Amino acid sequence: AFLVYVASRKDEIDKERPASLERLRERAVAVGGHRRTARVVADLMWGLEIFLEFAQSVGGMDQDFVAAAQGALTQLIAAPAP
Repeated sequence: AFLVYVASRKDEIDKERPASLERLRERAVAVGGHRRTARVVADLMWGLEIFLEFAQSVGGMDQDFVAAAQGALTQLIAAPAP
């Protein structure tokens, strides 16, 4: 179902991808990460955002859960490496 969702939104996702990745990369850098690491983190966050949109669209998650998941991800990014 997820692949069908992504395929049906491919053009929109492709169009939004550069701006989304830049926004997410800047967030990762702002919390003190290395710029190269920030790109990897941004890619992972972007994929999670797409999945959360899908899960919400099919009723698997409500907006409160999506917001909590995004907040938890932001905290993980900000956490210092062990």
